[in-house]
Amino acid sequence: MKRILLASSVIPFLFLFFAISAAGESAPPAVKGLKVKPGNGGLHLTWCKPVKDKSLNLYYEIYRKAKNTPVTETEIVPGNRIAVFGTEGTCLSYDDFTVRKGHTYSYAVIVVSEKGARSGISNSRSPEKAIASVP
Repeated sequence: MKRILLASSVIPFLFLFFAISAAGESAPPAVKGLKVKPGNGGLHLTWCKPVKDKSLNLYYEIYRKAKNTPVTETEIVPGNRIAVFGTEGTCLSYDDFTVRKGHTYSYAVIVVSEKGARSGISNSRSPEKAIASVP
């Protein structure tokens, strides 16, 4: 006798399978040397990729808050995310033109693998390098 599986019983299994696969993957390392400085009417962020392996499909999420303190893990939430992108090159940059003159902002960059594993917060030598004011 053939057994037929209903789509309603297969789909949750597939979802669980993919969720476990992403959860089982080790997190990529954090970006290195995040710096933020004023430029061209906005703030210019620069950082270097955490790994030079071109076979890895990584993308980046940029988080911002309007305060003079570093972004913390608890502030890595969709409401604070301002950009998501992937790109080629060893060192990367992003220009934030949505900032307001006279305000101070802090940033964090998260590395995400194609399977959804996420790094910790970007690595800057000192918190001040991830914080800047708009002149």
